[in-house]
Amino acid sequence: RSLGISDGSQLLVETAELPRGTFAKLQPLSEEFATLEDPKGTLEHAISGVYTTLTKGDSIVISHNGQELELFVVELQPAD
Repeated sequence: RSLGISDGSQLLVETAELPRGTFAKLQPLSEEFATLEDPKGTLEHAISGVYTTLTKGDSIVISHNGQELELFVVELQPAD
């Protein structure tokens, strides 16, 4: 969403190799998510190709049928 830096500030960017994730535990921050017909499929479709990495403690927003649904990243495997 925002890097928290000002225009003209220097920013150092480095690459890193990350292990491929096999498990993500996400907590919906609204009750609308539970009313979806296929929550797992909707989530997989919504984040595929959009979020290349996840970080424990972050929140992500997915769009579905005109709604924005926010989810909290609780746990990741193989590593947090």
